[in-house]
Amino acid sequence: MEIDPVVFCMLPKRHRLKKTRDFEEVFRGGRSIRSNGIALKIKATQNKTSRFAVVVSKKVSLKAVVRNRIRRLLSEVIQEEAEKIVPGLDAVFVVLPGFKAENLAEAKRILAPLFSNLNK
Repeated sequence: MEIDPVVFCMLPKRHRLKKTRDFEEVFRGGRSIRSNGIALKIKATQNKTSRFAVVVSKKVSLKAVVRNRIRRLLSEVIQEEAEKIVPGLDAVFVVLPGFKAENLAEAKRILAPLFSNLNK
């Protein structure tokens, strides 16, 4: 299986969800949406920008290379869409076992329904 290289740029710091407390608040008080092997947890906040995180557990793959590849693919799509999303949201994308996206185009197609829900 040939994998397309990803030109990767990290999410800007202002769009990263990093603190454990913030993750806990999203998981505890946020609403959940599932689509195509990804669960999305969303919580409205008072921040001026939206913040995102991608969680890929060992249940998806025992290989760190595969998990990091998935994380990079999803981060790239999130970075492209971040400025279009309504400000003031914290969102955690949780990749579920069985997620299949081998290139950027597939990742965009899989995440499109989730992004449309973010702007509602």
